[in-house]
Amino acid sequence: MRRTFLGLRGLLVLFALAILAVVAIHLAVRPNPNAADAEQYAALSAYIEPHVTRDSHDLGSRDGIVLIAARTTFSQPMLNSHKFKQYRVLVAISTQATANIQQLSRSLLFEFWAANLTDVTLEPRLQLPTRYELASENEMKLYPSEAFVRRFPQSYGVLTFSRVVG
Repeated sequence: MRRTFLGLRGLLVLFALAILAVVAIHLAVRPNPNAADAEQYAALSAYIEPHVTRDSHDLGSRDGIVLIAARTTFSQPMLNSHKFKQYRVLVAISTQATANIQQLSRSLLFEFWAANLTDVTLEPRLQLPTRYELASENEMKLYPSEAFVRRFPQSYGVLTFSRVVG
């Protein structure tokens, strides 16, 4: 019995050391946080910009506003859920993505999972050719109610984003 306990304790110590090593490696090779933030906003701006036109069926118009959720998230919050459950869903979906996209590397998936462990609040640093507004968490709780439409009468809906990695 004692031998089994020592063996399990040794495995637990090895597992903890492996996790610490992975975290240390990630911290050592991660990009400069300021440069990464700038790239994050550039990538989001580049994604949104081509869809902003004067047509009412796109994201904006001369009189409208592009509305963006101020908090990043990798999944729609599920009813009666918590972040760990949502994260498990993300990992399951990622498995499907790797099956469908052969070029998707494991290291990129790991970066995506690590970057999205917590949500972050976006700052108004997007470079868009039209007006945009970042909707707070409290404002997002109103979506898609009449109160939300009154608060943002010129929006075409809300864009939500996860953290960008690359």
